[in-house]
Amino acid sequence: MKKTSLALTMTALMAAHGSAYASDYRSEASATFGQINYQNNDENTFGIDLKMNLERVRTKNRPLAEAAFLGHNSNINANYAQFNKAKVETRGFGGEFWVNDFFFAGNYQMTEENNDINARFGVALYHGLLVYAGLDTGDSYDTDAMTYGLKYVTPVGNDFINFEVSMTDNEEVSSYNLITDYYFTRDIAFGIRATDTGVEDADPIYGAGFRAFIVPPVSVSLEYTRDNGMDTYVFTGVTRF
Repeated sequence: MKKTSLALTMTALMAAHGSAYASDYRSEASATFGQINYQNNDENTFGIDLKMNLERVRTKNRPLAEAAFLGHNSNINANYAQFNKAKVETRGFGGEFWVNDFFFAGNYQMTEENNDINARFGVALYHGLLVYAGLDTGDSYDTDAMTYGLKYVTPVGNDFINFEVSMTDNEEVSSYNLITDYYFTRDIAFGIRATDTGVEDADPIYGAGFRAFIVPPVSVSLEYTRDNGMDTYVFTGVTRF
């Protein structure tokens, strides 16, 4: 797989009737601001993401950031991002769909030069544990890439932990990715990220993330990534309806 464009790498980042729990929601909108520092050459980014769930997401007794996953809520989504110095714009749309314990997700991402498709198929083996396989294909890839992974959200005492691990394999390299998030409360989480790209002489990629819900419908998050001398900072604000 050839190195994807900066735009695709970064992108790689209603009301309802009846009574509901105070923090339940149907839709969410997010705005993302990012800065990339590499060899004294800075790049600023901006993006928006819109997501509408097909039914209301119930959040009671669940970490707010994982409520849709634990509730098997399907959604459709769209995103847009721009990169100032690179003068690149990306647009995309997709969806995540549950049929009982079976999961399907698809995403189509485009720039002026590239069009890419990502698909995932999975099954929930039991509550909170999803195993999946997927395909990444398009102009940003020399060869199609297969991805295999799992996501597990489980209580730890009175808290919760999110654990995600995946492997992406093609004809050239195999890469491995790890994400963990610890929810100190339903509202606040801190996590670490690590990626081994499989590229010869390349250092592993490390990162950390923090997310907090100021009030149940509004959250802010900050992500930091260190990638072979390139520092990336991403701030995101999310509001739910």
